[in-house]
Amino acid sequence: MKNKSNKLKNIGGALLFAASLITTLFMVILAVSAFLSTSSANNMEEQKMLYNIDNIAVSAIIFAAATVVIFFLSKRMSRNDFSIKRLYVFTIVWYLLAGGALIFFGRSMPSADPYIVYKMGESAANGDFSFFTENGSYMSFYPQQIGITTFFAILIKAMKLIPFSFGRFHFIKAFYCVLNCVSFMLQYKIISGVFKNDRVNVIFMLLSILNLPFIMYSSFVYSEIPSFTAMLAGAWFMYKMMEKKEMVILNMVLSAAFFAISVFLRKNSLIMIIAVVIVTILKFLFTKKKYLLLYGALVVFCSLAILPATVKVYEKITGDRIADGVTMYSYVAMGMQEAGRGPGWYNGFNFNTYEETGMDTEKTNEIANEAIKERLSYFKENPSYAAEFYGKKFLSQWTDPTLASCQATWADGGGRASFVYEIYNGKYNKYYVFICNIFQNLVCVGAAIYGVKKTIGLASKKEKKDVSYEYLFMITVFGGFLFHMFWEANSRYILLYAMMLVPYAAAGFGEIFHSKRREE
Repeated sequence: MKNKSNKLKNIGGALLFAASLITTLFMVILAVSAFLSTSSANNMEEQKMLYNIDNIAVSAIIFAAATVVIFFLSKRMSRNDFSIKRLYVFTIVWYLLAGGALIFFGRSMPSADPYIVYKMGESAANGDFSFFTENGSYMSFYPQQIGITTFFAILIKAMKLIPFSFGRFHFIKAFYCVLNCVSFMLQYKIISGVFKNDRVNVIFMLLSILNLPFIMYSSFVYSEIPSFTAMLAGAWFMYKMMEKKEMVILNMVLSAAFFAISVFLRKNSLIMIIAVVIVTILKFLFTKKKYLLLYGALVVFCSLAILPATVKVYEKITGDRIADGVTMYSYVAMGMQEAGRGPGWYNGFNFNTYEETGMDTEKTNEIANEAIKERLSYFKENPSYAAEFYGKKFLSQWTDPTLASCQATWADGGGRASFVYEIYNGKYNKYYVFICNIFQNLVCVGAAIYGVKKTIGLASKKEKKDVSYEYLFMITVFGGFLFHMFWEANSRYILLYAMMLVPYAAAGFGEIFHSKRREE
């Protein structure tokens, strides 16, 4: 029995080392790419991604200066609990004030897909569900939006109690400002428990204050912010179940529920569900706790069932069938094609093909598969072009320091202040990109340092305890990289993965600053 136990631990250790090595290699590549280059949109009208090589000397000087500032601030502020609590409160207030200022002065409104989804939410809130099954409707192309539409419907219905006449999406943005604060608090709880290091906590908060794209996205009325909050809630209850072993059954259920909600709001959250399963299996190999297998099965079941179940509910309400929507293969085919904004970005192929076939899934897949074969053949015949294509596809997503935050919130609902306009598309934009670039370099380099140190520790057996949970976000980030290299590209999609790197960056700087763990 003991031999079997040791064998499972050895398998778990080998798999954990492999996960650490693979994800760390990606972190190093990402850090080098972000440090040496910057991708950004040329203007808000065309929104074409441009690729710039950064001045290494200038980048190094700025990075060194920022690191020195973080070193001294974190050293000073981590000396006592009062300073830490004060910084904690300041960060929350900063998120609320900065987000509120963007709402008041920026006056962004939903556009394109977010606008359609918001309007569908309004219709559902008023009891009109015809758009769900109407032939050729938006929902018949993108049924995965059924979750966020329902979420908007619930919010809009609740907001009818508020006696204000202007756009209710402003209230959603205010709610998102609050969710940003909740996300910050959840991440703080997780890293405080995992790393047990006051200085790491302080560095995390300092980096969070610099996180301008996350603040900008509080004005983006779509699924990113609420789904991220639900993800972190799922991860927090997962931590309490796995690491603290508190109220195991309750935390197991709550974690599975919040992970399912994150998928309900944004289907791409399934990437994190895969990471949850991987970490759960690793944890089981180390601990042999059978309830972990039950937890993994519960998370998978809830996450895979929630959207189909919602579709069935609306089909019951409307008495009609909701179409299957744009196919997976057409997304993959589009991800291999050129587009106006960048390689693999949206060019309409998936939507147009599905529409032209009369929403016939089989015919759409046939056309998409042919397109995939053609591109694979072309890539094979032109390897240098293929390398350039995927190189630019990677850079356009992962080295955009703004994470498309300006493009996402560009639409003006009327009354935008001139200085905010200049941030979006004028003389202040370069300063916004500059600050975002500093933040991105700090996060990517810090996360790479953490990964390298951890991998070395696992290889040399210095890491004695099971650290499977620490890799939850890192595995998710790597999964996001793989997914969006063959799926549709967009630097907006990288926002949540970038957010997950911030705790690792804080821990990485904590390592080079030789900060000590707290005693239990």
